Amino acid sequence: MKRELRTIFAAALFLCGVGIVNAQTNVPLEPEIVIYQGSDQGAKPRSPIEIPTVYYEDDVLTFDSSCIGCTVELVQNDVVVFTDVVDQNGEVEIPDTLVGLVELRLYRDGIMFVGEFEP
Repeated sequence: MKRELRTIFAAALFLCGVGIVNAQTNVPLEPEIVIYQGSDQGAKPRSPIEIPTVYYEDDVLTFDSSCIGCTVELVQNDVVVFTDVVDQNGEVEIPDTLVGLVELRLYRDGIMFVGEFEP
């Protein structure tokens, strides 16, 4: 039964997909949820997981209020190239030197959310 649920969940994530977003004004990133072992919620969270909303504009990532204080990592070629914490305004200013596809990792309450965008 567990295996079937995991397969259905994986298929749903695949159908939703992780969108690649161009550097457009207020384009939401739709991160893929990845729950890693040892998370605070364990293998079976008791309530639905709220997917964060993320916008990119002028070298600033803007997150919804649920992400204030969360850690953000930007990864290129499997190397973390930038790390910061979402400020009280829900924003993280990223370096203007980043070019090409960037993986965004957001850590909130023991859960890692992943999305991609091009600055």
